[in-house]
Amino acid sequence: MEKDCSSLFVSTLDDIAWTLNLRGGDIPYNPLFFSYMLLHKTADNQFKVDLFINKDKCSDPEVQKYLAEINVTVHAYGEIEQKLLEYGKGYKI
Repeated sequence: MEKDCSSLFVSTLDDIAWTLNLRGGDIPYNPLFFSYMLLHKTADNQFKVDLFINKDKCSDPEVQKYLAEINVTVHAYGEIEQKLLEYGKGYKI
């Protein structure tokens, strides 16, 4: 993400769960949850993560605290299309 790309779109559920060290139960017999993830750099060269998920799944205070600690912003699952259009105007994804 140095020169050619300023954002990374992740749609594979196992990669999202592994990267964020989270587990879910949306798919029987798999510890995965339906989501999308956007990883991008901020102006001060820090990494920021946008997680698009059913917000009810992140309502536990401990989960919210953990996500805040690792700089993850939670968005509604259905907001992904709008955010991709928004980011696509100024960034290469």
